[in-house]
Order: sequence, then structure tokens, then C-alpha cells
Amino acid sequence: MSNLCPKCGQGLNNDGFCEHCKIFFQVYEKIKMVSKAFYNQGLQLSNVRDLSGAINTLQKSIRYDKNNIEARNLLGLVYFEIGETVLALQQWVISKHLDPTDNAAERYLKDIQENQAHLEKLSSAIKRYNQALVHTQQSNEDLAAIQLKKAISLNPKFIKAYLLLSLCYINEQQIQKAQSTLQKVLLIDKNNYIARKYYDSITDETVKETSEEQERKHQEDVSFARRVPVFVSSSWHQVILVAVGAVVGLGLAIFLISPSQLKALKSKNISLEEQITNSAALLKENAAALENETAKVQELTQANNKLETDLIASQDIQGDTSKILAALQFKDNNDLVSSAEALYSIDVTRVEGTPFYELYESLKNEVYEKVAVNAYNKGYSLNNSNYEQAIEQYNLSLKLVQDAYYSDKALYYRGVAYTKLAQVEEAKRDFNSLIVNYPNSIRVKDATWQLSQLQ
Repeated sequence: MSNLCPKCGQGLNNDGFCEHCKIFFQVYEKIKMVSKAFYNQGLQLSNVRDLSGAINTLQKSIRYDKNNIEARNLLGLVYFEIGETVLALQQWVISKHLDPTDNAAERYLKDIQENQAHLEKLSSAIKRYNQALVHTQQSNEDLAAIQLKKAISLNPKFIKAYLLLSLCYINEQQIQKAQSTLQKVLLIDKNNYIARKYYDSITDETVKETSEEQERKHQEDVSFARRVPVFVSSSWHQVILVAVGAVVGLGLAIFLISPSQLKALKSKNISLEEQITNSAALLKENAAALENETAKVQELTQANNKLETDLIASQDIQGDTSKILAALQFKDNNDLVSSAEALYSIDVTRVEGTPFYELYESLKNEVYEKVAVNAYNKGYSLNNSNYEQAIEQYNLSLKLVQDAYYSDKALYYRGVAYTKLAQVEEAKRDFNSLIVNYPNSIRVKDATWQLSQLQ
């Protein structure tokens, strides 16, 4: 057993316990073994094109060990295979950030960046899918289908586009087209849950309709052969009235017709009662079938609504994660100010709980402090020459960091700059803010004096 913690690199005690990570070495090794086991399972599932199962298993692998680079890279490849380009890029960027040396993720990212034409196609496919979603929300399935077909032509493995297109076909009662579209999904991801659910639903419905049609034709043939009308009642009251009428008619016949005629009428009455019973049974069956179909429609509607909700949330997350990727690129190009601005524009609540949140926090901690202190120093150097530019620098510094050793000074000097520009209210705001938020600052007395001069 190593004397160093494999996670943080600090020394282990005699019991193999890391005081920094608060974990035993043996436990950490078991966790890594579980992560590797999930990775191997995910690899097997991806090899047999059970991509949904592979995604679920690889996510578990990363949950146990976020540093499992092989699992993270494979998860990115699986995402890319089902048309989820942004999710694939997320995993590869995080992978590269965790292990920048000899990492396959770097090659994947480079291949995509170098093929700008293909990248533009993937981006255009996402835009057309988003437009199709808007059309479906407006009940314009025809326009949505056109956009989805174009999206699929640009990205033939875009599973979400196939699923939404199949829903459009289902709503338009184009069952065969829906089945064909769903079959294409299952060729890409053979155990896709949503595709199988949709396919089973419309396949069962088609079989059932065929059976009912055959039964209807059979009843018509029997009716024609016997020359006896079949009463299909629209309600239970009508069934009862027909039955009562038949009984009354039978009673009158006893007094008005001969025994032979009575026997014939009894035979016809029995046949009529059987038909009434069959009609009642058919009515029950139709009611049950209608209830079942209604439940299926509601289930499909709920699935569609969930898909739309997930997409809208996914679009918001994609926008923020794109900003994180941009911030990372700016940082690599040593443009720290642009990197900080990109990070600042991100809605943190949307990236919390996503794989990108850790990268976001890491970048923010690294970039914000450097940009804030540089902005403060630039502002200070401009105090006596250009007050407008000095204020801009102080604004940037205070926007990013408010609890640094220089934050109170940035607030004070910004107030002084406002005073020089005769912007009295802004100056008062800064001096008052300094007194309230930094009561121990050496600039409190100066701020108090400045306020007295502005009264």
C-alpha cells in the first residue's frame, strides 16, 4: 500500500487514513474499482448499441470517480453518437481540464474544431430542432416536420429530432411514417426507452384496429345471411327499451297468433335477445377500448410535454455551458477579462448539479481574482488622469470581487472619482456603502469626511 493518498497526494497515517480527505485508502480503492466496473459495463453496452444503457452506466461510473477519464471520454463519444453534440463537448472539455496530458479528449476536441463545416452542420441541426419545437407548441406539426427533416439531414444521428418527428406523425395519424422513424432511432440506440414506448403504443393500436375491423365485417356478414337487423344501441336506456318492447310483443302474440307462429316468434325473440346481449357486450368493449385509447393519448401528450420541458431546460443549460467553454478558451488565449465577463454572465443556478459546475467554480476562482486585482491597479493608476476610465476599472474589480483586501479601497477611490466628475449621488452611495460594509477599513474616516463635504 502506498504511503500517499491517491486523491490529494498527502501522507497517510498508520491506519491508511487521509486526514485531509477524511477517507481510508482501502475505501478509496474500492470506490475506484466500482467506477471501473461500471465503465467496463458501459463499454460492453455501447459495443452492442445499447446507448441509453451505456449512458446510464457511465454516468454512475463518473459519479463514483469523477477522475475516471476513460469513462468520461467514452460518455462523450456515446453522446456524440446519439447527436448530443453539446453534451459530448462538455464531457471532453472537463476530461481535458482534469488530465491535460496525453488525453484522447484533446484529440476529439481538435478533430471537431478543425472540421468547421461539420460543426456548423451540427449547430444548424440544433437550431432547426429548436424551431421545430416552437412550431409544435403552436400546433403547426407540418412546419415542425419540415424543420425536423432538415435537422436530421444535417445530423443523421440526432435522436431527439427523430423522436419529435415521430410525435408529429402520430398526431397526424401517419402511423406507418411514425413507425419507420422510430425504427431508425432503434437502429442507433436499440433500447431507447421513449422510442420503444412510442412504437409499442402505436403498434398495439394498429393491431387492435385491424381486429375490430374484422369483427365488424363478420357481424355484417352474419346479419346479411339471416336478414335480421342488428341493433347497436347508443345507450343502455335504448337497450332496455328494446328488450321491454320485445317482451310486450311476445305477450300479445300469445293471444293473437297460432301455436306454430308462436313457436317461430319465440325462436326469433331468442335470436333477438342474443343480438341485444351481443350489442351490449360490444358496447362495453367499445367503451373500454375508448378509455384505453384516451389513456394512451394522455400518456403520449404527457411524454411530449416532458420532452418539451426538458428541451427548454436543456437549451438554457446549453447556453450557459457554451459560455463556460468560451471562458475556458479566452483563458487559454490569456484574455482573462473576456473570460471573466463570460463567467459573470452565467446563471449559476442552471449549471449547479451539472458536470460543468465544478469547471465553472474552478475557472471563476482562478480568473476573478486576477482580473479584479489588475482592474483595481489600473483604476488606481488612472486616479489623477482619466476619472471615467478609472471608474470603469473599479466597476470591473468590485463586480467580480467584494471581499479582497483592496475592495474597500476600490470603493473609496471610485467615490472620489465620482466627486471629481461632480456626480454627487453616486459618490455619496459609494462612501455610505464603504462605511456600512467595511466598518474596519482605514478609509472609513476619509469617507466620512468626503460625505461631509458633499452635504
